Amino acid sequence: MVRTIEELDHYKWTGHGVLLGNVTHEWQDCDYVLNCFAKTEKASQSSYRQFLFDGLSQGNRPELVGGGLVRSQGGWSEVKALRRIGLNEASDERILGSGDFVETITNEAHGITRRQFTGEKQKQKIQLVINDICTAENIDVFHLQSGSRRSAIVRARKKIIEILVTNLGVSLAETARQVGVSTSAVANTITRLETK
Repeated sequence: MVRTIEELDHYKWTGHGVLLGNVTHEWQDCDYVLNCFAKTEKASQSSYRQFLFDGLSQGNRPELVGGGLVRSQGGWSEVKALRRIGLNEASDERILGSGDFVETITNEAHGITRRQFTGEKQKQKIQLVINDICTAENIDVFHLQSGSRRSAIVRARKKIIEILVTNLGVSLAETARQVGVSTSAVANTITRLETK
């Protein structure tokens, strides 16, 4: 349990220490965040840390708590009031927006899901892709899933992520489990591939 901001500065299980240069995660894109605070690395790290420190004095902020529906409607009292008069909006905790917006996003997601492989067929496809790429790169699947950062493993992982997510429609979370990295690492890899 982290008790102070100084402990957080060196805590390896969040991205905070990476942004400050105290912890290393090669998959984390620090430049994007730090560029929001200043032009140079040292100045941006200092400004970022001060930003967090200033936020501590604000305590818990009710407008940043609750699912998408609660935030979109302006709080639980508004949600209850709408329900009392028989109005129910589509909602999803992961999505901040109106009921119509939530329906649009979830319908698109369901369309993508319908195009994906399901169950056993998906598992077989995933294993086939992983085995083929590991064989081509001359690496062991165990090492791929170990979180290793050896260049051959990173290269293989990138290829696997691209095929699983882009071509086969495998979720980011499942892809992350299969290649031994976090979901955000998979998302960052896809973002980098899309911006090439």
